[in-house]
Amino acid sequence: METLLDSSLAAASRSCMAAFNHLESGLGVSTNEYKKLMPLAAMQNQRDRFKIWSGNLGALQQGRSSLDFRLRDSSLMRTTILKLLDQLKDTIARSNEVVWGLRPPLEEQFSSDADLMWEDDSSDDSSIDGKDGQGGENQVNIRTELGQNMSEIIHILSDLFRLSFKIRNPATRSTTQSALKALLHKEMIQLDEATSIDLLASYASFDHGHVQESFRELRRSVRGGAEASQPANPAEFGATPASPARPNTGSAEVEDGATGHHLIERWSKSITNRRRYFAYWRKHAQKLARDEGETVEDQPLPRQLNSLLADANTIQAATPINSLSQLTAVPSIAGKTILSGTEGTVYDRKLDADIDTQSMISYTSTAYSTGGSMADLPPPPSTKPTQSEFTCPYCWVVCPVRHAKGKHWREHVLQDLQPYMCTYPDCLEVDTMYANRAAWLDHEAQAHRKVWRCFEHSDHFQSKKALIGHLETVHQNLAKAQIQAMADLGYASRQDDRTMCPFCLLEGPFQNGLVNHMASHMEMLARFAVLRSTGTEDDGSSCKSSSGSAQGGQSIDSLRSVILDFSEQKGAETEVEDDVRPITLIGHKLEVQSVAFLGDGSRLASGSSDQTIKIWDTITGECVRTLTGHGNYVYSVAFSGDGSRLASGSEDQTIKIWDTITGECVRTLTDHGNSVYSVAFSGDGSRLASGSEDQTIKIWDTITGECVRTLTGHGNYVLSVAFSGDGSRLASDSEDKTIKIWDTITGECVRTLTGHGNSVYSVAFSGDGSRLASGSLDETIKIWDTITGECVRTLTGHGDSVYSVAFSGDGSRLASGSEDETIKIWDTITGECVRTLTGHGDSVYSVAFSEDGSRLASGSADKTIKIWDVAKLKSR
Repeated sequence: METLLDSSLAAASRSCMAAFNHLESGLGVSTNEYKKLMPLAAMQNQRDRFKIWSGNLGALQQGRSSLDFRLRDSSLMRTTILKLLDQLKDTIARSNEVVWGLRPPLEEQFSSDADLMWEDDSSDDSSIDGKDGQGGENQVNIRTELGQNMSEIIHILSDLFRLSFKIRNPATRSTTQSALKALLHKEMIQLDEATSIDLLASYASFDHGHVQESFRELRRSVRGGAEASQPANPAEFGATPASPARPNTGSAEVEDGATGHHLIERWSKSITNRRRYFAYWRKHAQKLARDEGETVEDQPLPRQLNSLLADANTIQAATPINSLSQLTAVPSIAGKTILSGTEGTVYDRKLDADIDTQSMISYTSTAYSTGGSMADLPPPPSTKPTQSEFTCPYCWVVCPVRHAKGKHWREHVLQDLQPYMCTYPDCLEVDTMYANRAAWLDHEAQAHRKVWRCFEHSDHFQSKKALIGHLETVHQNLAKAQIQAMADLGYASRQDDRTMCPFCLLEGPFQNGLVNHMASHMEMLARFAVLRSTGTEDDGSSCKSSSGSAQGGQSIDSLRSVILDFSEQKGAETEVEDDVRPITLIGHKLEVQSVAFLGDGSRLASGSSDQTIKIWDTITGECVRTLTGHGNYVYSVAFSGDGSRLASGSEDQTIKIWDTITGECVRTLTDHGNSVYSVAFSGDGSRLASGSEDQTIKIWDTITGECVRTLTGHGNYVLSVAFSGDGSRLASDSEDKTIKIWDTITGECVRTLTGHGNSVYSVAFSGDGSRLASGSLDETIKIWDTITGECVRTLTGHGDSVYSVAFSGDGSRLASGSEDETIKIWDTITGECVRTLTGHGDSVYSVAFSEDGSRLASGSADKTIKIWDVAKLKSR
């Protein structure tokens, strides 16, 4: 009878690992024919992938650090993983039967047709690469049983990794109990038989000295070159000349808030705390990677420590670290393992509704340095083109390989660094670190700029009690219940009226605003917690396919790099064919979020995360005008029908209408309560529609700038809007997975289209308005009949989320841009993909046809725009 332990994830994972090891032994002694059918190196590569997966989740463990513990409240996720593990074990078991000679492969048992027997034909489309996607000795043929089994193993492991990305989400870790454990974590090393020290505590003075010197350098650069050569005034940093080592923490200077003494203390402590986070996460990963019952010896001192401690002598720290003997000794913990008790973070059952992990555009704001450039963040680990997963060297979580580049890496590493902290002197949450700017700004607004207002008077009160006193004294006609209700609702936040940066003491105005300016300083300071050599090891420390180094106590290097060759990953980028070779427009500093053609195709507009709009000459490729004025990402741009105006929507919650001749902003529309993700003109240009994160669509009169109608009904962010050709209908889509079609005169929703399995990011009408196309994070495009509301065709072929769709002018072609870095062009009648365009180096966020359909523009996260000549497109 099956016991609970037998049905556990740990037991299933161990069975898979045992089956892998048995298969490795079998291939070692099998015939050369079977070794060709299932190359040993290819199989070992997949076994190592399984080791990485199980180590990342603690799948081989029991108790509170196990995957079973994580998923104890999620029967759906647990059952899904058990099914995949059972499929994996059965697939390996069938391979073992063949390899160990218990039976012949199926192709020999049931086929007398020699053409179905395996042949070494590397040009056959039925082949897959077992190692590096380039063929050769590890190529297997999926027309054979062993080849098919290898393909199934690859896909099952890919499914397991997709689920692991959801289970271990770094974004939820710093808010859980593990954050408290991380702050209490110690790295103990023995000085002698009776004395041990906390290595991380030794960084405290070192970090304080670095922060103090960083503040000096920032302020010297602001004062200018002449003053930069003069020694900094120690009193400026809260210290007296007689005691330059550390600030005078007991002083209550009037200028404390301006000089930033509180920031020096706060940031020096936070950098040491970040070191504890990183060390705890590393040890946590090391513990999860061990098989239950495996013993682990104390690890030697990290090799990076020697160089880092040597750096202490080059910085004018308050108390230089000259030797470890200076550190405070603590009682010995000899005999204890270096791996302390580990508890897995409980998986959130709410995520079961979206159990197929999907990628999403994350709208994270960018911070800039004093000069306006982005803050320099730690680089990602190196990955190979055929790699599909990697382990972050900071949080030690296995991530999809696309997170190791571009904006994905920036967002990930900011989540790990938690670089933002309160900048006000008197704060009750001085040690709280925030992973995103929104949380940091919300704290400052609520904790330091919160005021209460009287409904009738303009007076502001600093506390709820003061407002109640005012209401009781001045408005004596109000009942107690009314006064209490008004006090509960009568609060707001003042604007940040500071004109000087508390870090560098630079006086405004600031090129990208005070918030971005301060954020850049904080990101720079937070980075110091990262060891300089982290994530930069060469391939010599990589996990080799034949070793077990991805598991157990000595797995730290293999977990860091995870340089494995996984065969299902696509190979190198295809060269661009001559008949569609594009013009590439370069000029934006960050991701290109949107592109739009002028009616005659002579101009192209682009909106970018760098807060600018550019207008390009499509013949010469020159940027003829750069429009500035938005205070954050520009998500959408649209030309009016006559080309005289251009509209743009931004994360700064505004819409701007520009004169395309003069480049002047002629109107700013401000009624949305959150980011504006999409704008679209009606055909005659008299109306403008906008979709927003506030879940509404607004229709504006473009002459008066008035909002003439607000459409509500979506249950989540509105990501795209599009007018029909005659302007009588408006389509919108949302993260709620639906598309709505509205009557623009009455404002009624005349139809709701459902069928996508995830958020819908783009909609587009055909020229005659009879069809509507939609692109979704479920990796599909759907074409709908706008009269009946039926989905008449579903287009599949993209390997990741579809972010943008666009019809050609005559409606015969449809273009789509995707996270998979490709653009596909579809025949809308047959549903056939007539061409896949490659050339972008990151996600394609926007596509647009010229009016005559001869050219296609694409905007990408790689910061470029490409214009493709598709007039004579040949099908492929």
